[in-house]
Amino acid sequence: MSTQRAVPLSATKTRMIVEVFGRKDTSTEVMDEFLEYMNKTDREDYDMCLAAQANLNRGIYQGGTLHPVREVGVIYYQSQIQALVGKHQEREKAAGGKINPALPVSSSSTPCSEPCSVTGSQLDW
Repeated sequence: MSTQRAVPLSATKTRMIVEVFGRKDTSTEVMDEFLEYMNKTDREDYDMCLAAQANLNRGIYQGGTLHPVREVGVIYYQSQIQALVGKHQEREKAAGGKINPALPVSSSSTPCSEPCSVTGSQLDW
């Protein structure tokens, strides 16, 4: 198992922090095989990111259609963000102004009763 954390350093630089975990009884050979595979796919992703960033910098990048099977996680994530942004826009329209859920209610010009309520019941705090 592994975790990856992207830490933005600037508008054009990001540090990736990767942690790899294995069971105590996992053999060195199995871990080495996993790490080799992970490094290969990470390198492919890195190369694609460099190419996409270069095209963004040139103003010629255009997003394509996501693969309906291989990128189902991305499709789901984007649909959730789209729904949340839509709900937030509806709340701002009803409130007659901008709502910044990152500001405490006392410092917000437009009160927001529950900043996290826009996420719905799928999050268990």
